[in-house]
Amino acid sequence: MKRKIFFKASLLLVAGMLAACSSNDDNEDNNGTRNGKVDVTKAVEFKVDFADYNDNGETDMTRTNSNGAVLQQQTVNLGNGILALCTLQRDTTKQAKPATTRTLPNDTYTMLAYDHTTHAFKGEVTGTITGGVFSYSGDKAIELEPGTYDFVLFNSKLQRNGNSLNVTRANASDAFIGRTTQAITATPYHQLVPFTMKHAAAKVKFKLTGYMDFPAVTAVLTPKAPLGFITGSTYDASTATWQAAQHATENIPFTFNAATAATDTYVSTSNEEVYFTPKAEVGYMDFRFNSGTIYQQNMSGNMANLKAMKLDPNGAYVLNIKLLYNFLYLFSDGTIGYITETVYGGATAATAKTPIALVASQSKRFAIALKDANGGNNVLQWGKTNMQTSTNMDNNTLTQYVRMNGYEETWTTACSTDGIIKGSDQTNYPAFYIAGTYDPGTTVTGANVSKWYLPTLGQWSTALQVLNTGIATQPYPTDLNNWEIKLANVAFTQVGGTPLQSGNTVFHPYPGPFPGGQWDHEFYAYWSSSEYDTKHAWVVGLVKKGYRINMGYQKNQIPYPGLKIGVRSFVNF
Repeated sequence: MKRKIFFKASLLLVAGMLAACSSNDDNEDNNGTRNGKVDVTKAVEFKVDFADYNDNGETDMTRTNSNGAVLQQQTVNLGNGILALCTLQRDTTKQAKPATTRTLPNDTYTMLAYDHTTHAFKGEVTGTITGGVFSYSGDKAIELEPGTYDFVLFNSKLQRNGNSLNVTRANASDAFIGRTTQAITATPYHQLVPFTMKHAAAKVKFKLTGYMDFPAVTAVLTPKAPLGFITGSTYDASTATWQAAQHATENIPFTFNAATAATDTYVSTSNEEVYFTPKAEVGYMDFRFNSGTIYQQNMSGNMANLKAMKLDPNGAYVLNIKLLYNFLYLFSDGTIGYITETVYGGATAATAKTPIALVASQSKRFAIALKDANGGNNVLQWGKTNMQTSTNMDNNTLTQYVRMNGYEETWTTACSTDGIIKGSDQTNYPAFYIAGTYDPGTTVTGANVSKWYLPTLGQWSTALQVLNTGIATQPYPTDLNNWEIKLANVAFTQVGGTPLQSGNTVFHPYPGPFPGGQWDHEFYAYWSSSEYDTKHAWVVGLVKKGYRINMGYQKNQIPYPGLKIGVRSFVNF
């Protein structure tokens, strides 16, 4: 919000100002001119506005992009299975300021005047702004003929050497400068010249974004250029141009508090802001993690090489480092690749591919859908009950683990005892039908992409291990207590999918004196296509920090409060 400050600029027209100020001077006209020149002491009032960061105000010192649009973007591989999508944007956050910072600071201000066409220097005056009032000091004078002039106003944090105004990064946060072009005419009396005072430097915050919460993190920013960071810049007041002046090699530390939950991510913004003096761009630099754990990975020593940032004076920016896990995806065109080939990983809309599933096995060529079927709602009936419907019915966990034929169970009669293609029969086999009619939300053009189907127990086990470690391992565990659903769900949510659903509690002791314990009934269960016996089908039970894969549910569930069971489709490629 702009704060208005008004002051009368006591710009004197002749060196002998005391005599010239006499109201009885015969050479002074009543309209504020004298000897054909404008006496701005009487004829000109300067209106000074203070523009906050990213406020374009009324001058051309900043670009017009202030709506938070992406200015620069790059994807960096951190080398431990984690990618960093680094996005530079304007900081659109409006922060309440203390009352003491809502006006320009009390300081010494200098006003320079230049001929707009020739850039010839016309003089200077100095003064102070105290309590919103400009008080003239000194004995310098400016003599202006009617015409167009450039006026430059700046505070003591910029050091003047002729036409050059120098600002260092040490003073950058408190350096203010304003520029305006105005036609000064012989008439009318009381002319108004507007000023907009702006920060001479840009400030940048760093933000970490992840799809899983993470504790406090420390990091450091180091320059890659041999000369280091630009630590001082010079403004040519006559031509309104900036150039770098000083360089220094230094490290800029950052601290991040533990992440807090946002809409679908977790974020932490640096406690520090870094100020960069004006120039064409901030050179290549490294953002290096010094400590912290993200996605269960120790981030110490991991580094993102950032490309040069183009910054404007008075600009406030956020460099958002979004941390992505480098899972492998199946795209709608039938190819497979990483998130970097999608818009979520920084690819342009013109070249980006659309992910439809997470690759669970490259060798066996099957993938798990990014979203639940049936809109995530319960699917209570697996299929016909009180009879064997699959030729592969078996209540032995190890036997079921090796079967990867969910497509055949869903779409052929080779595994069927009643001759029905289950994926086509909504009445008798709802879970299969819902899995087979899953809509990924985009047109699939890859000829190698199969129909969607209900996966076997073995395919589920393979997928769950990939989701937690990136690699399926043998032997297949039945109860994996260190499995973290938050990490698993990164695979889906980072590309616009929906998380797997889960229950809350993992283990309860048996009541009474009976030794041991039991899994409770707060799982979220997903159907598999594997048949357990004539009354039950195999399911995968998920909790937040574990899963159980050797469970059978009745094929036709009786609804009761808290029942949680659904379908997640798989696909071959």
